[in-house]
Amino acid sequence: MFDSITYKINNPSNPLDIGYLAECLLFYDRVNVLIDSENLAHLFLFCGVEEIYELIQRGNLAILTKENILGAGKREDMYFVDLFSAQNIDKHYETIYRAFFKIFDKQGKSRRYAQRFLNITSSYTYDSIILEDIRASINDRLFVKRIINNFITQIDNEGEFIGREWYYDFVPIDEYSFQHITNLDLDILKKISQSKNLHFDFSPSSLILSLSESFGDTQIAVNRNSEIFTTSINSQIIKLKFDTLFERAHISRETISNFQKIALPNYKDLATIINNKERSFSDLITLLEEAERFRSWKRELDNESNFIEEYSKALSAEGWFEKLPSKVGRFVIFEGVGVALDFMGAGGLGTTTATALSAVDSFFLDRLLRNWKPNQFIKEEYRTFVK
Repeated sequence: MFDSITYKINNPSNPLDIGYLAECLLFYDRVNVLIDSENLAHLFLFCGVEEIYELIQRGNLAILTKENILGAGKREDMYFVDLFSAQNIDKHYETIYRAFFKIFDKQGKSRRYAQRFLNITSSYTYDSIILEDIRASINDRLFVKRIINNFITQIDNEGEFIGREWYYDFVPIDEYSFQHITNLDLDILKKISQSKNLHFDFSPSSLILSLSESFGDTQIAVNRNSEIFTTSINSQIIKLKFDTLFERAHISRETISNFQKIALPNYKDLATIINNKERSFSDLITLLEEAERFRSWKRELDNESNFIEEYSKALSAEGWFEKLPSKVGRFVIFEGVGVALDFMGAGGLGTTTATALSAVDSFFLDRLLRNWKPNQFIKEEYRTFVK
């Protein structure tokens, strides 16, 4: 218990609290402080330069500076998130130097002290892989709605927004950019938010930045193997993210179970087959290869869709061929096959062969030219696997 914590300083929503830092130093074995130059200067001035040096040497305290930062921006009517860093500058040294320059106002002395602390402090760099997770979450309508609803609930004492039908969505334009659509009055929400001292103004940029920093905080906690103390806004978003993940996992498991019962009611489910060793993992790998088209169909569904309903819709939907009159459909099939055979050099044989194909009419209807539907995998390869 109380092994390690990272205290992320972020003005004005999470300013440096020296008293809280003192409590952390007493109860935690190791305290990491992720800090900027202004707050670092305040830390030195309040606690003493030598005292901070000693705490670092003892292993009680670790000072971290940011090598890069997460930022949200807007280009024309599109929003984006990215990592930003200073070019051709030792950002770590620069942060420490600026802190001492605020104290001493002398370049030489500030450089000497910065050099002294340079080797006993370190920088933190966000891994660029975090951008993929952030962009995926911006595109997660359910998660974004939960964030907005969470903050609306905290400020809407008059009930002006609670219970109303509203949307607040990001629409992906490309791999990096999003457009924002909403029917909420963001100006009113911003004014109420400011009056309630909530450091969140409901703007798309504010949402993206807070969401990004929350993911950054999670990455820091994992990389430093520590708890993290961050802004209230970020903490709430992190909690909502994990609540969403746990809830979604539970719902997904129920959906898979119900789907198997509905699609193949008289068969065992896949988990039982594998757990009973009725099928090996080599068999499963083969099934996964055969399931690629089914899995591709599944990927196209919206996260908020009901999987079983979408499966049923896919089965009942008519494709272009099924909409043709029966005789016309058969003519298209067999004349088409005949033309294809003639084109390949079969001559009149193509037409003869096409006529002969009438004997296996249903085979071509179901297997070759009808639109693929997800139950083809379930009723064939999957049913064979679990029987």
